[in-house]
Amino acid sequence: MATAIALGNFDGVHKAHEFLVRRMTAYASRMGLESVVYLFVPHTLTVLRPEAAPGFLMTSAMKMRRLTEIGVDRVHAEERGKEILSLSPEAFVKNILKDELDAAYVAAGFNYRFGKQAAGDATLLRRLCEENGIRCEITNRIESGKETISSTRLRKLLTAGEIEAVNALSFAPYTLTGVVEEGKKLGREIGFPTLNIQIPRELLLPRKGVYISRTRIGNKDYKSVTNIGQNPTVERAVPRAESHLLDFSRTVYGEEAEITLLSFLRPEQQFADVGTLCRQIRKDTEETKLYFERKDLYGTDTD
Repeated sequence: MATAIALGNFDGVHKAHEFLVRRMTAYASRMGLESVVYLFVPHTLTVLRPEAAPGFLMTSAMKMRRLTEIGVDRVHAEERGKEILSLSPEAFVKNILKDELDAAYVAAGFNYRFGKQAAGDATLLRRLCEENGIRCEITNRIESGKETISSTRLRKLLTAGEIEAVNALSFAPYTLTGVVEEGKKLGREIGFPTLNIQIPRELLLPRKGVYISRTRIGNKDYKSVTNIGQNPTVERAVPRAESHLLDFSRTVYGEEAEITLLSFLRPEQQFADVGTLCRQIRKDTEETKLYFERKDLYGTDTD
């Protein structure tokens, strides 16, 4: 079956990515084509210049999940990184897009680069597609607040703790996933049990601190307060996400958890003693309850 293809790295799956993908899926629907997102796994920089690769906004699995949620028929995760990235721009369009993927339509962003040593740009992509009988659409930059929406912009916001801005510019709120690990139960000992998940090493660490969050276990969401960091008062652990769920008491070690960050409360800090820490956690929990009460009062979805 002939395809319509969106090209890019799609780290973070932000609003500009969503716009590009929806343009592609709309064309595919009109023309009876299979809608496909073509991306490299791992990210192209990890293959070509691992020393220059940034911390990423999401894992490959989450990226493919979000793209599927937008409505594509298939995400083509290209694992032949070095082989494909060594092709000339001409060979990539002819051999991969036309012959291998049967592309009838290709969409890419204004700053898309491809081919050996990133020699091809959006202008060349359009020309090569036309020469191969492929319709090509290049989307313009999309701005918010007079700044271009980009993965680089989201990374800066994330490291600054501006999670609400990250979520506003993204297709879906910022979410960490992982298996709940059995820790030292220090939170339980002080009256605030937490679910702990490791943050994958390839991800950019959000600003260390405490966030209002929503945590999903199974198919149910729970209001929660989450610490991103090392818990310096009691243990100085490897950076992780520790989520204290409101109105929750089950043991779920080994289960999958999704922690969605909604609002930044305060930076991570070291307290003089456990009693001071407990009083601050109690305050964080009360602020979290008020946040959700305001959302409920005004009928606003926490997404």
